[in-house]
Amino acid sequence: MKLRKRIICCMLVFAMLLCNNAVITFAESCNGTGTETEGDFIYDKRGNEISITKYTGSDANVMIPEELEDCPVVSISYNVFKDDDKIETIVMPDTIREIGAEAFANCTNLTDIVLSDKLQIIDAKAFQNCSQLQTIDLPEGLIITGSDVFSGSALTEITFPRTFKDGRNVLRGSSVEKVTFTDGTTKVPDFICSSARCIKAVELPETVTEIGTCAFDGCTSLETITLPEKLSFIGGYCFRNSGITSIKIPSALTEGAGAFQDSVWLRQYYLPEWKIFRTACFSRQKNWKRCQFRIL
Repeated sequence: MKLRKRIICCMLVFAMLLCNNAVITFAESCNGTGTETEGDFIYDKRGNEISITKYTGSDANVMIPEELEDCPVVSISYNVFKDDDKIETIVMPDTIREIGAEAFANCTNLTDIVLSDKLQIIDAKAFQNCSQLQTIDLPEGLIITGSDVFSGSALTEITFPRTFKDGRNVLRGSSVEKVTFTDGTTKVPDFICSSARCIKAVELPETVTEIGTCAFDGCTSLETITLPEKLSFIGGYCFRNSGITSIKIPSALTEGAGAFQDSVWLRQYYLPEWKIFRTACFSRQKNWKRCQFRIL
């Protein structure tokens, strides 16, 4: 990822040197706190940290500065690049920790973005309707996202780092078909993929011991998933209304009440002895008479 960032940075610098109106210049220091302007960026200085609040440039390729007024740029506020249909590439410095709500929403020509390695928070709808954005690398260290972050984007695959802890309906309205959780992940967060109707495949590492409430609720295209052998807890309604047709329950599972409620396509259960009664995984299942149960 760092090599990719260096390559893109070099390409952007070269492109800027070719065209005078593509060069982002920064003034000398500004005095005071509050809203300030330097080059194509309007920003707030809070203590010794900078938050970018608006971009006024017209460049296709944008490099967000690492510092302004000799202070680190730590956040991109809400709506900063919203509706900018000229931007094609964004490179963030590793000082950025937070991306605000709808920061890049409706950037319909954005094709490539390099996120900060220190990014921790992405707020709601940050990349909504980025219809040309096909890939994104979420950095190790990302902790939380808002809802509908990638709705309307062109992403088909995404990988969540093991540090990720909280995010509701992150992929709702997106075209993501494959979701991967990195090795070292112990819990799949509540609601993380809820209502993501395009998901067809989910890869869980063997380190996962818990899947949160409604994690895959409403994933109607999800037909199969392999549950890790060490999985001991499945939250309520985890796979409700999913497209799963068969499931193998791991022997370590001790809790999973209502996990598969209303999964009308679920026909085959592979069970370790009497787990079905002990966990009540299939409580409120409506298609009992058409199901097959096999003891492993």
